[in-house]
Amino acid sequence: MKRLAILTATALFFLLPTTVTAAECQFVFGFKTIRDLIGHDIVGECLENERYAANGNSEQHTTGGLLVWRKADNWTAFTDGYRTWVNGPNGLVQRLNSERFEWEADYAPGGGIATPTPTPIPGATITPIPTIAPSPTPTPAPVFGSSLAKRASVSAWYRDGLNDDESLAFTFLKQIDSYNSKLAKVLLGWAWIFDEDMRPDEASVISSIGSLDLVAAAFVPHLVALPWIADGIDRWEREAVEHLHYIAHRVDLDFATELATAPWVVDGLTLIESRYGISLMQEMLTWPHNRHSGPEFARLVLNLIPYPPKEADLFLVYAMRDIAGNSPDGLERLMTTPWFLDGLDERERVFLIAAGGARLDSDQLFDPYSTASSTIVLPHKGAVNVWVVHNLSSRVGRVVLADLERAVRRSEKFWELPFPVDDVILAVFDGGPRGHHLAR
Repeated sequence: MKRLAILTATALFFLLPTTVTAAECQFVFGFKTIRDLIGHDIVGECLENERYAANGNSEQHTTGGLLVWRKADNWTAFTDGYRTWVNGPNGLVQRLNSERFEWEADYAPGGGIATPTPTPIPGATITPIPTIAPSPTPTPAPVFGSSLAKRASVSAWYRDGLNDDESLAFTFLKQIDSYNSKLAKVLLGWAWIFDEDMRPDEASVISSIGSLDLVAAAFVPHLVALPWIADGIDRWEREAVEHLHYIAHRVDLDFATELATAPWVVDGLTLIESRYGISLMQEMLTWPHNRHSGPEFARLVLNLIPYPPKEADLFLVYAMRDIAGNSPDGLERLMTTPWFLDGLDERERVFLIAAGGARLDSDQLFDPYSTASSTIVLPHKGAVNVWVVHNLSSRVGRVVLADLERAVRRSEKFWELPFPVDDVILAVFDGGPRGHHLAR
């Protein structure tokens, strides 16, 4: 499968509750204001009184997440580990943790998060190394114990001063040390935690694992067993962990486990699998305007993905979401048809992808269609499958297919680069304003 590039960023996750009980704490000032605006159902009860963190922020843990007054921009915010509410210049607004508004201190162009500049530890001074005669006996390398925090504290990213992301990650490493020695042992084997730099994506994954250990501990072993997390974190892998975190914590723990143990998730994750697989699975679980949203429909779609999947198989997830939203009655009828129930062959998959992209209504979904296809070999890419789904005559279908083949060949020749996908699917339906639709 092709790997593409996306821009994501780190997220804030709620921290370890202290031993202060709800009866001994209270919400005051700005934290009380934003809690009243968001509501008790989301923020929950306090688990400690407001306190200052090492980075200068004021924080307060709750049963729903973390309240923060941010010194950098003087805004008050709440995060549940996936979403953030900010009481900003336009009142209360909500965003994903991987996004920022223009008026936030760490905003980056495009809505992402600017990488903070590490600040030196206050009061730290550099002591010149005295000139001494070489020792004939080499100095042994330091031996770390079983403590995650102890080993992290000698990492370059800790010693050069903690930014906000690193501070959160280090707090979770200390939490895991204290409460889950088995998990700590697993994380000690992840070399990227102790590298010279702690990237925002990496800090986000540590925070996600630590917060899940508090609210959905049964899911954590499945998450940390994924080999593509243990060997380092890419941007789309961080996004996938973020979605799995949300599903396990907020939606359905059992489905999160099924998704995390699917073979195409375990064997390594591409952007297509993250963006059009895991991300859309979460959307199908929580889509408020679709009567087919929820674990039952998401499981049906998950079972449609073969192993190993091709790019087109992941776009089928996208198509099923579109069919469910655009033609819910047609979807219910579709799920009772014999050809759907007995398993999808390649042409049936291609038809559903085309139908989802063309936004067919309930009646059009069951009109008779034909499929013309071929495999062409390109100089740079190699084999590419070309499909045309249509309700035209066979002759016209072949003409359209030939035109599409030429367009694909000319595209690669023009760019002098490998053609970017394995499958090209064109839907051509003769029916007034729906005459021509490019599916995916």
